[in-house]
Amino acid sequence: MKTRKKPRRHIGEIGVDAGLCWIGDPCYVLHAERPPSTIGRNWEEFCDLLNKGGQYPTCKQFHYELGHPGLGVVVSTGYGDGVYPVFAEFNAKAGSHPSRSSSSTLTKTSRRRRRP
Repeated sequence: MKTRKKPRRHIGEIGVDAGLCWIGDPCYVLHAERPPSTIGRNWEEFCDLLNKGGQYPTCKQFHYELGHPGLGVVVSTGYGDGVYPVFAEFNAKAGSHPSRSSSSTLTKTSRRRRRP
C-alpha cells in the first residue's frame, strides 16, 4: 500500500535559549491568574519535572489539570541553543490547515541569532 506524502512547508524559525522547544496552545499557560500546576510553579520546578527519569533527549507530555494529555509537549533540541527552522505538514488539499498528525524535526541552522 502506497502512502501519499503530505506537503511539507517551511513556516518560520524559532530561537532557543533553553535547549528546549514547547509545543502547545499558549492560552493555557500564558495567563496571569494561575498557570497549570502540572508545569510547576516556576522555571526551577519546570526543569525538575523535565529531569525526572533522566531521559535524554528530553521528550515530555504535559497533562491538563484534570489529568488528560494535550496541555503541551516539550522536546530538547538535541543540538543546544540556536535558531531552528519550523516545518508544517499540510493535507494534500490546497489551502488546507496543517495536518492534525504531523511530525517535527529540529535541525540546527548555520545562522546565528542576533541578540536584542
